[in-house]
Amino acid sequence: MHQLFEKQAEQHPDRIAVIACDQTLTYHQLNVKANKIAHSLMDMGIRKGDIVAVALPRKSYLIAALFGVLKAGAAYVPIDPEYPKERIDYILNDSGAKLLISSENIDSIQMHNEVGNPKTDVSSEDLCYSIYTSGTTGKPKGTMIRHRNFVNFCSNNPKNHHAAMVNEGSRLISTFKHCFDAFGVDYGLFLINGCSIVFASDEEIVSAEKLADLMNRYEVDVIHTTPSTFKAYCNSKAYVACLKKLKVIMLGAENFTPEL
Repeated sequence: MHQLFEKQAEQHPDRIAVIACDQTLTYHQLNVKANKIAHSLMDMGIRKGDIVAVALPRKSYLIAALFGVLKAGAAYVPIDPEYPKERIDYILNDSGAKLLISSENIDSIQMHNEVGNPKTDVSSEDLCYSIYTSGTTGKPKGTMIRHRNFVNFCSNNPKNHHAAMVNEGSRLISTFKHCFDAFGVDYGLFLINGCSIVFASDEEIVSAEKLADLMNRYEVDVIHTTPSTFKAYCNSKAYVACLKKLKVIMLGAENFTPEL
């Protein structure tokens, strides 16, 4: 996955990759941030096959951290910082994570001087990330996703129906939390295919009016969410007005109601 992103950064360095609440990053800038994180992790002893937990707020460095972990040859486990401490501790112990990237250490991890792409020997069979279930039927379980799984899921080919988002559109508003598997489509699909994401903040994802403002300000033409969330957002007239400008509406993971 990270090599496909690096290819886009090489081909389109000045193209906008991520628009977040803290800053806007081009492909080159995002790649440099991810490289600094990767080199820091490697200096800290992170090696191929290791697990690194990522519990960060919805700022630009979250995307950089995910790619940084992959560039270091490791796999990431996404954790919502708002999870109860007991759940976070369980995931850390169960996954065998060697490190937790959080708001407390991300600044220092980003400070490495090396900005080049790390040379790590990662194959399609290596682990890319592990995502944990809700745990509603017992203890949460980690599902392991390999690079070949994720690359296949995000590849731009006719058999992937969600590839329509990057074929018909170019800029997505991302509202899925990074601990939800669908978030992989948001950042993975769009950033290995040279498109852009507007990364709504933790405050913005719960406000349809704020989302509408973002969509208008940054000319969003793709949304990806669940039917129930979409229905809730549509209670806002401002949000509904934005729908006229969209090229793709991708909804999934739940049943559609007749009303929707």
